[in-house]
Amino acid sequence: MSSELGTLLARAVDELSTDGPMDELRAAGLRRIVRRRRVERHSVESVAAVAAAGVVGTAAWFGLDRLSPPPPAHDPTPSVTATPTPTPSATPAPEPTTAPTLAPAVAGVPSAFVAPPDLLEQTGPGWMLASYRPRYVPTDRDDVEQADDQVLHLVSPDGAHYAVVTLPVDPTVDILYWDAGAPRARVRQWTEDERLLMTLTPATSTGWLDLRTGTVTLDGPDFNPTGEFLAVLPDGTELWSENKDYDENIDEDPNPGEEIYAVAPGAQPRLLASDADWRYHLSLDPGAERFAILDAEGVAITSVADGTQQHISLGRPAAECDLVSWLDRTGVLAACRTTTGGTRLLDNAPALYRVDTGDSTVTLVHSFVAGEPIPAFPGAGSYVRDGVVVFASVPVTADTTLDVGAASIGLTMWTADGLSSLPGVPADMSTARTRVRGDVIYVDTRGWAGLPPSADGPVAGSVVAIDTLSGSTTELSSPGRPQDGVARWLGDDLTWWVAGASGG
Repeated sequence: MSSELGTLLARAVDELSTDGPMDELRAAGLRRIVRRRRVERHSVESVAAVAAAGVVGTAAWFGLDRLSPPPPAHDPTPSVTATPTPTPSATPAPEPTTAPTLAPAVAGVPSAFVAPPDLLEQTGPGWMLASYRPRYVPTDRDDVEQADDQVLHLVSPDGAHYAVVTLPVDPTVDILYWDAGAPRARVRQWTEDERLLMTLTPATSTGWLDLRTGTVTLDGPDFNPTGEFLAVLPDGTELWSENKDYDENIDEDPNPGEEIYAVAPGAQPRLLASDADWRYHLSLDPGAERFAILDAEGVAITSVADGTQQHISLGRPAAECDLVSWLDRTGVLAACRTTTGGTRLLDNAPALYRVDTGDSTVTLVHSFVAGEPIPAFPGAGSYVRDGVVVFASVPVTADTTLDVGAASIGLTMWTADGLSSLPGVPADMSTARTRVRGDVIYVDTRGWAGLPPSADGPVAGSVVAIDTLSGSTTELSSPGRPQDGVARWLGDDLTWWVAGASGG
């Protein structure tokens, strides 16, 4: 979900201390939960759709220290247009009957045309809805400045931008998902006061944004401040999580179990999994019928229809494991390493395993060696097609330690034939979020290179569509242009969704 730690902190209400301000111990406990949630909700895979909230994982099983939030993308500069073979053809930009009109320029936001009145009806799979809320570091001081407005664009599959609506920057609107042709988008909105006072709940923050008027109609489920949107299914049912006992547990247990619910349109939440001690990642299968989580006992598979559960032990008591993604409808890809091999990563046998939900077997499918890229964080992968997974990756040498550090993060495709790198992520940038539509993977990037640990945010990067069959790329959004008074544009204030895509 696209937010900073402060945004996640906004989900905690002042109910945590009904008699007055929280004491430091309780506040620290809350922040531990929030930090964990920022790690654990890195991404949620779904064939139908998944929250675009952009929470990026840290503390990976390989020791990756830090990933940054999603970048504001800027002027589109299309390269080779991706045209995936098995993927339904992306709907092209509309043929203008008159010369298109440029929209007023907004610093830090891509140049755009004024959207034709019937543009929404002409959009199809492959169109992107993006919300820009530019922030930057001035050249004369270290403070962070923010634009007065946020701007929503529709972006065609070839990278043409159309300005749809301009909104106040407060409340901020983050895009969760959107269907092609639809006049509204599912969003989360929050104000600075809610963020600071910690009074944000799903009911007061989640709703539908009218893409013509800019009006938000709230209708989120009645969960407490820990409630978090996870995914949407093909029939419009949403998956949510909530920690019901967060108030009681905050002092003793910074990582209490959570409950996962299905919320159908107009219906009350339906409990699917209780006390879900899930670690870092929830992943929907390619049919959006079951989800997998990694708990203390191994992999837990839960039916979305009725909550029926299947537990599969990984059989590795002295190992640390994380989910990568589903491989097909019956197989889950997990990454494991031992904990007894010393400080060097390759001495701890990092490997990929297939967890078969049919016969509950666990099979080694790949052992990593020096020079190969490894999954960068929990839930780093995205299902592309049966037997093909793309994951955010970091390079490993013979001397790489368990604490990989904030290495540059690229994209790697895994098949039964081995590993291959994908284009689209510059060497000085890192993968922030990936989504998939057919054989096309969409990735946004941002950069930490050269920035101090205390930096207010990463450098803004790009959103790129990559055809995994041909390797061709299309840049859908690029960083803000250099501007007087701007030392760097920050890369944590863009949220986006591609119609017909899946992934977190």
